[in-house]
Amino acid sequence: MTKSRLSSSAPLASSRVSLSIIRPRDYPTLYEMAIAEENLGRWIFYGGTPTFEQFVATFTEGVLCQFAIASRANSTIGGICRLTHANFRHGTANLSTVIAPEFQGSLWPMEGLVLFINYAFVQFRIRKLYVEVPGVAYQHMEDGLARLFDLEGLLRDHEWHLGRYWDTRIMSLTPQGFSDRMGYIIERIVSPS
Repeated sequence: MTKSRLSSSAPLASSRVSLSIIRPRDYPTLYEMAIAEENLGRWIFYGGTPTFEQFVATFTEGVLCQFAIASRANSTIGGICRLTHANFRHGTANLSTVIAPEFQGSLWPMEGLVLFINYAFVQFRIRKLYVEVPGVAYQHMEDGLARLFDLEGLLRDHEWHLGRYWDTRIMSLTPQGFSDRMGYIIERIVSPS
């Protein structure tokens, strides 16, 4: 086992991105991001189209913490990171994130995700983060997810999207796995020289 390069601090900003507390004024932007065609089947509503009022009412259910990922250059919100269903007895929580369609493939929202994962491991006594990825989303993120997360389970033909059943992957990340796979990025973002 290699020495952990996980930060001992939990900064909410780097030189390019910040994690900001989500405020009611952010809800319209976040709602549009959540129901964007590119994200509709990939995130918390899994194809559902809630009204704005339903979105606001359910947005904080089961949430331990959540942040908007914002560009420090112009304060544009590029994504959302959420830690939900924390179980402190077992040291687990679920991670979910969504990136605005216009920033998918950009590096700066991913930098925000790295800050958020570091925050989750440092701030809370979490030993394992889980992500549940429907196949309709996995096909677009396979390379990145497979590099960072370990596959723990596969639910075959589990979810219906776009006229067919898709597998759902249950994937996990531990602090050591995060450090081993992302340590050089953690060091660059959290402790820039």
